Amino acid sequence: MLNEIVLFVAKLMLLALLLINLVYLLLPSKAISQENKLEYRIEHSLLAITGAIGLAVLQFI
Repeated sequence: MLNEIVLFVAKLMLLALLLINLVYLLLPSKAISQENKLEYRIEHSLLAITGAIGLAVLQFI
C-alpha cells in the first residue's frame, strides 16, 4: 500500500515537472534578454526531458 502511494506521488511530481517546464519552454517570459534565451531554453528542455524519462521509467516499476 505504501509502495503504491509513493509511486503515485512520484509520477505526479514528474508529470508536474514535465508540464511546468514545457509551458516555460513554449511560452518564454518577455523579461528574458536575448543573451540568456538560449540558456533558458536549454535549462527547461533538460528539465522537461528529465520528467519524461522519469515517467517512462516509472511506467515499468
